Amino acid sequence: SLLNDHNNGWHDDILNDGTEIIATVADAGCDPGIAVPAYWDLKTSWGQPLHGVIGCRCSGASIAVSRIAGLEDIPVVSMSSSSAQLSDIIDFSSFFRLVGPDNSRGQVGALVTLLQSFGWDRVSVINTDTQYTKDLATAFGNTWTGDIAHIHTVSIRPDGTVEDTSVDQALDGVPVDDPRVNSRIIVLLAHHQH
Repeated sequence: SLLNDHNNGWHDDILNDGTEIIATVADAGCDPGIAVPAYWDLKTSWGQPLHGVIGCRCSGASIAVSRIAGLEDIPVVSMSSSSAQLSDIIDFSSFFRLVGPDNSRGQVGALVTLLQSFGWDRVSVINTDTQYTKDLATAFGNTWTGDIAHIHTVSIRPDGTVEDTSVDQALDGVPVDDPRVNSRIIVLLAHHQH
């Protein structure tokens, strides 16, 4: 690896005391049910001490792994887990990320600002049932200062397909008959884990 080669001119002064970085890869599958066993397998069966984790890339998996890793002060660094829940320094004391959180300071704040710039003050929110979009919907609800005419969560089956009846219920619930409560805008927060 580039870091272990101390004669290639690329950061040759880093770890030049004989320390060698050893890495392995485990698939977290963007799923807490896959990520936690993968983490535990690394921790107990890899044969090397675990000093840190790079990943998971999805918030749900990062939440689960970071809770466990944090109990032993093992740092977890994610390149894309943006759940605002991970900003809780008490619950996730050893979690670090390279992207902003999904709250008023991140993409939710940008979405709210965009909607407000058009003068819209009433929306309907439809989200899928992944941890990522549930957190987005919660953050949106906490940040949005206008009215939310309707909110609905669309279910995704374990095979990744959308439950049609859930979509029908979501769309049927959007108010359209009364101008006092209609929403001209539907905020769709969708995400597929795999």
